[in-house]
Amino acid sequence: MSFDYRKETFRFTSLLAYFGIFLLVPLFILPIFMVLRQAFLTNTNTFSFSVFSTLLKSSYIWRIIGFTTLQALLSTVSAILIGLPGSYLISQFNFKGKFIIRAISAVPFVLPSIIVVLGFVIFYGNNGFLNNFLMKIFNTSEPPLKILYSFKAIIFAHAFYNFPICINLIAGYWEQVSDNSELASYTMGAKRCKTFFSITLPKIYPAILSSAALIFLFCFTSFAIILVLGGGPWFTTIEVEIFRQARVSFDLHTAAGLAIISITISSVILLIYLVFQKKMMRNTAGFKRPIFQHSTLLNPSKITSIIIVLYITAAVLFVTAPIISVIFRSFQTQLSRGSSALLSLKWYKQLFSVNQGTLSLTAAAFKNSLLLAITSAAVAIPAAIGLSYFTISVTPNKSYLPELLFMLPLAVSSVILGLGYYLLSNITGTMSVNRLLIVAAHAIITLPFILRSVMPALRNMRQTYSSAALSLGAKPVRVFFSIELPLLKNAIISGSVFAVAISFGEINATLILADENTITIPILLYRLIGSYNFYAACAVGTLLVAMCIILFSVFEYLREKL
Repeated sequence: MSFDYRKETFRFTSLLAYFGIFLLVPLFILPIFMVLRQAFLTNTNTFSFSVFSTLLKSSYIWRIIGFTTLQALLSTVSAILIGLPGSYLISQFNFKGKFIIRAISAVPFVLPSIIVVLGFVIFYGNNGFLNNFLMKIFNTSEPPLKILYSFKAIIFAHAFYNFPICINLIAGYWEQVSDNSELASYTMGAKRCKTFFSITLPKIYPAILSSAALIFLFCFTSFAIILVLGGGPWFTTIEVEIFRQARVSFDLHTAAGLAIISITISSVILLIYLVFQKKMMRNTAGFKRPIFQHSTLLNPSKITSIIIVLYITAAVLFVTAPIISVIFRSFQTQLSRGSSALLSLKWYKQLFSVNQGTLSLTAAAFKNSLLLAITSAAVAIPAAIGLSYFTISVTPNKSYLPELLFMLPLAVSSVILGLGYYLLSNITGTMSVNRLLIVAAHAIITLPFILRSVMPALRNMRQTYSSAALSLGAKPVRVFFSIELPLLKNAIISGSVFAVAISFGEINATLILADENTITIPILLYRLIGSYNFYAACAVGTLLVAMCIILFSVFEYLREKL
């Protein structure tokens, strides 16, 4: 595909690109440099490799690296095993409940991780809804399922949180590729199972490996789920250890050394993800399914229909049970510690009662989170558009370097980024600057997710209209605002949705940077969970879920109307 017309608009779009680059360098490179330099300094500020030699000789550190890799690998396999059947059903069969799978798969993907953690505690905890139900059924005094604060809880929560990536990425790719080879195989008498393993699986493996790389990356850099559900030093990952070394032990040198190890491994995984993403694009361009072939979706047989019903039921219970548990628990209270729970609005009254003194705290948390999400998205969106134009217009199609550099914040955990901003905040030392650093951190964290939405849309955008407008003498600025920006509208809105959702749920960098006077919804939830005030935490979590639903409804309305 030729991008000559984009060269005509490059002078204008380069301004956006420069904005993105100027955002990326000081707001990402500088804090990362502040962290990494600590790995090569001693306590007397002299250059040394002693930190790395100490880390490489430590069996404790090697155990942490091994556990981090193991839990990410098992979490990835679990998420793929859960999501792959859904991808198959969505892409190959025509049934009425398809929208349910798509809707359910979107729920955990847009929920903040702290809500997922809270939902798991309320539903799967020793005194949670599931164990209470099983204890009544089997008439036992002990909870039969002891999941929380264990290795199983980590894998379970990661699978819950990441299987939508598998469904959305693989199903979207599977729906696009041509099924001519499969149809030819069936006409020659091949069984469906043999056709799948010999033809279909080799065809869709780029999507499987791409989703696996992305899920592994998210699980490898996971923080909140490990911190709360791990429950002990045996389940410490690199990110948790970085946080512990930096904020508890105040050993910035060890934290920086671990950060380098984390960034190196994550960058390799990110490169693998980008390689298979480009392979998917080339494959869909080579054997894309014609529009008329969408009617070839199969009508499920009786056995397949039963499987579909079972899968939908399991998916609905798996995804909604923890969230519904949070909402239901928010309307309960106990008169005494050993008494049964009663329906009550006590926690909502406390949250919004001036007499209790919590109105300012709760209102401030919601106001801060909303302003933070909107501001960071407003900064990240034009930067992402500019970087997308820069990547596509001036780099070879087979070059991974620019895209890898611009997507690098995805490989650097928000814990490491927050640590870098924490070091910068020690230099400035003022509260107003610290709050600006939190906004900057959120903008950098959300930037790769907007890029993932805008860049493919820009690559696939037809150049006919823009070329025609330029040939008729239209200015590049007018072409951009009147033609290209409207064509990118849905991608920009989708990216904005993810940016707002991620900012709302971001706790890692905020936890490192925020002081006692700066509070967001995730920080408030973390403190309530830490003090075992689960009822109040559920009330705050319910309000957060409601706000997310309202915001997503507004975004969908804008996407339809604009």
